[in-house]
Amino acid sequence: MSIQEKNAEMRKTYHDAGYTGKNVVFAVMDTGTNPVGPLRGKVTGDADGADHGTFTASVIHEYCPDAQIWAYRCDTPNAMIEAMEDVLRRAKGETRRVVINMSLSTEAERIRTAVDACVAAGIPLVCAAGNDGQEILDMYPSCFESPITVAALDNNGKRTYFSTWHGEVDFADLGQWVEGINAEGDKDRKSGTSFAAPQVAGKIGLLLSARPGMTEPEIYEALKGMSVDLDKTGRDPYTGYGFVQLPEPEETAKEETDMEERLLKLIPKPRMEGADVRELQTLLNEHGVACDVDGIFDPATDAAVRAFQEASGLAVDGIAGPKTWEALRRKASTSGAFSSYYGICTGGSVNVRAGGSTAYRVLGVAHKNDRLLVQPGKGWPQVAAVLHGSIVVGYMSGKYIRRLDNAL
Repeated sequence: MSIQEKNAEMRKTYHDAGYTGKNVVFAVMDTGTNPVGPLRGKVTGDADGADHGTFTASVIHEYCPDAQIWAYRCDTPNAMIEAMEDVLRRAKGETRRVVINMSLSTEAERIRTAVDACVAAGIPLVCAAGNDGQEILDMYPSCFESPITVAALDNNGKRTYFSTWHGEVDFADLGQWVEGINAEGDKDRKSGTSFAAPQVAGKIGLLLSARPGMTEPEIYEALKGMSVDLDKTGRDPYTGYGFVQLPEPEETAKEETDMEERLLKLIPKPRMEGADVRELQTLLNEHGVACDVDGIFDPATDAAVRAFQEASGLAVDGIAGPKTWEALRRKASTSGAFSSYYGICTGGSVNVRAGGSTAYRVLGVAHKNDRLLVQPGKGWPQVAAVLHGSIVVGYMSGKYIRRLDNAL
């Protein structure tokens, strides 16, 4: 079965089950959207649109025919920032779920704050990888970590020759000879990652129709679990985790999480924050993993989560998901399960290794006064540290560690 047929079958199955996007609004940040053909009555905002934005919105409409479209014309970085700020403002008073589709790009990295703010507010932001046909590392928002970046596939599930690749590509979908409508409302076909992105945005809309309570991190994790691997095993820079294959709608509706917590993880500023982060930090401390309790999921909290996961035999990914929460909620030992403490590196350049001796490979290098989260051990204690912007969990010679006064 072709990719086009698979997507059509997914749409029909969800529509037949009553999931049509009634509770979803799509903010289409593009060239504006004309309310023509099936889009009549669905579009508000910059309605004097060109082909590109109208076509993009029509692809989303195929997935979620009862969803509303907030249309934005984003010709400049300032217009992109203003559009995202407007969506943040409107979303606060909105009972429906909001999803952003951004099938455009800029070299202006200054849009990062607005992008991250949308994602931190729980708004999924889907964007196109680009059409350069090579590795590009300075086009935004696709090269940021926080949005969901989509590459293009042909109808046989192969990456198209024009699809840009880089390490932040998350998923891939049909982007060659996609069917939609132009600015006059006539049927048309277009190619580009611009038209792969709204396929994934539309699938998110169907998920939210069935499970309206999903958080943005939960949506992302669900998409990962639904993806069919395409290029290389696991995530790769060409097609990310692969093609998103939605499960049967009955399965999706039954998969409402048993937990009330968000999936907590480190994201670029603004950080995730709230009472659930404070609870996470409190539980980490109860288990003896030193962590400031300030309600902000910062790099130090990420390091603490990874240290706890490592010591608990869990997958070390820094994400406070169901298994990590379950382990944290088990009663902590009164003596402190891990008895960790804060320390600093006293050496000029000290290797953090994969094991407790110089025979193990080097994972990173700590420098003088770098802060460490230390789990006591003879000779080579386990440490977690933020080194050159990355979280490193490994082992370090104890003679280069000094315990801080505020250690637990």
